[in-house]
Amino acid sequence: MKIKFTNNVFLRGKSFTLFIMKTFIFLFCTTVFSFTPGKIFSQNDKIIIDADKTVSIDEVFDMIRRQTKYAFIYHEDLFDNAPKVSLKKGTIDAGKLLEVSLKKGNFEITVTANKTILIRMGLIPFTGVT
Repeated sequence: MKIKFTNNVFLRGKSFTLFIMKTFIFLFCTTVFSFTPGKIFSQNDKIIIDADKTVSIDEVFDMIRRQTKYAFIYHEDLFDNAPKVSLKKGTIDAGKLLEVSLKKGNFEITVTANKTILIRMGLIPFTGVT
């Protein structure tokens, strides 16, 4: 009499383990590829400032526009009463320069796929009737 060691329980166990491994790999890849960068600009966009100076926000936009391929769209009088920005000589990331320039206001920044930056005044939160 011969004994066969084939048992359906073990075959199901191997396929179940394989299924769990494939599911783990799928979920891991989905999670890793879903992360997005937190910066607006690419890491390679550097702005060169040739001297220490104080400039308006419009001049900062002109500087970014000249040294990169980004274009800005904003209302003409949006930055009329904005304080000037102090810049030091050296190299700075375009995203950091934009962040430093607009940190004093409540602005919404939208970057489109064709390297256009839309800047508009953000909504002021409603705190109730006084």
